[in-house]
Amino acid sequence: MPPQKKKRVIAEVVDSSDEEGDVPVPTPSAKKTDDFKSNKPLVLLNDEQRTEMRALAEAAKKAAEPVLTKNQQKKANKKAKKSVATASVPGVIWLSRIPHGFYEQEMESYFSQFGEVTRLRLSRSKKTGASKHYAFVEFAAEEAAKIAAETMDNYLLSNCILKCKFVEAEKVHPDTWKGASRKFKVVPYAKIERAKHNKTKTPEELAAQVERIKKAHSKKAKRLQELGIDYELPAILGESAWEAPQVSVTQEVTVVATES
Repeated sequence: MPPQKKKRVIAEVVDSSDEEGDVPVPTPSAKKTDDFKSNKPLVLLNDEQRTEMRALAEAAKKAAEPVLTKNQQKKANKKAKKSVATASVPGVIWLSRIPHGFYEQEMESYFSQFGEVTRLRLSRSKKTGASKHYAFVEFAAEEAAKIAAETMDNYLLSNCILKCKFVEAEKVHPDTWKGASRKFKVVPYAKIERAKHNKTKTPEELAAQVERIKKAHSKKAKRLQELGIDYELPAILGESAWEAPQVSVTQEVTVVATES
């Protein structure tokens, strides 16, 4: 009788655990069967089979994508073309009231924060090389130019209020970028003219100079005569030396007019 009582107690304990919702402990035999079912054999595929599997995966992916109608496809193509066109179209801005010291290098480094600067031209005087206080800046993207124009318009810089406007592509003159993105070099016109004046003249050049002086002399005499002024202009000294055929290239000859 005692052994039977023990069996009943074990059964009761098992039943109580089930009522509380505890997970039953699997038996060793059940573990072995589950592991055996989960294990899968390793299959090695050759190159042809791999390409076939990739093609099947791509076909399944395309089949899962939504099919567009003709109108939807046309709209999508237009949007794609428009996005590509807008991304490739450059933009130009016009700057005025530029202060001294804000030149090509400073402008390029400053406006690079808005986008890539492709070309820049600051208008300068041909004689002195001084800034004319207006410039043109070209950006690689049109949107960057519009943002720069909106941000920098009426911007206070070195006690000067900048004026910045966006320029349409149709309004940009072809000669706008003439000499752009080049460092300006001042042409020394005074030095060139000084060297030209002081160089040694040839006999032909001296003769031409004498003819010009004679023409100016006769023109003045005629003008005085028309005005009724009786005045005799002084003679030109050194004319005989110029007319002499033995004038050398290195000889210095000067024209001196006597004072009245």
